[in-house]
Amino acid sequence: MPDLGLRSALDAGLDPCRLALAPADGDQRPQVLSALADGVGVLVLGPDLDLAPALWRSLLNRARTADTLVLAAAPPPGRSDLTLRAVTQGWAGLGAGSGRLRRRRLAITAEGRGSPVIALPRYCCRRSAA
Repeated sequence: MPDLGLRSALDAGLDPCRLALAPADGDQRPQVLSALADGVGVLVLGPDLDLAPALWRSLLNRARTADTLVLAAAPPPGRSDLTLRAVTQGWAGLGAGSGRLRRRRLAITAEGRGSPVIALPRYCCRRSAA
């Protein structure tokens, strides 16, 4: 996932010792994903992951058994418990053509079989004053 903002994830508190990055191609992709589902707490899947429906079912069942959260940029239709969509409403922090972006305002919607257990933040990607 070349668009994954690792720096932002680290700034948000992600422990780099608990991070594993694996390419989404190769003949052993299903085995690698199954091993990751067993070994990590959160498994993030990029939008270009092309799995057959049977492999999706197997992966999600394995993750559910291992109590692993699967975040998929493009899950197969009807297979996600909860779908979140975020639309940018604006940015804050830039002055008259200079300065730093400090805040991004998002409109977030949730739909699906699951229900969010935390309140969705009004502002995301806050940066502390440095």
